[in-house]
Amino acid sequence: MKIIETTKYAKSKGPNMGTLEKNKIPLTEEERKEVMDRGAVWHHGPNGEETPAVWKAEVSGKMWYVCDTHRAYQCKPTLKGAINSYDFIETTASSKKKNKRKRNEESLHSLDIHCDGEDDGY
Repeated sequence: MKIIETTKYAKSKGPNMGTLEKNKIPLTEEERKEVMDRGAVWHHGPNGEETPAVWKAEVSGKMWYVCDTHRAYQCKPTLKGAINSYDFIETTASSKKKNKRKRNEESLHSLDIHCDGEDDGY
């Protein structure tokens, strides 16, 4: 049986969000351009202009790139990794899944209404 030390496992995922936010630094112009060119953007600027969905932090001399929403974040040791994580992180920004589930529950409820209530033996 192999025992995994939890502190090492947690460190392999990178720093926690609070630490990253405290050590946030601006992207270089080249990094910003790459993020924008690859489409990892939010529309948070004035009048809905595109802004980078990736930012960076320096923690203990190591650079971390972060893509986050209010629900989730991923931090990666490379800019390319953070940009690639955007596709997943973007799915956490919308409540479409919740709305879809709600619609499905309403559909099931309407099926219950149309059911005649007889036991069909199933």
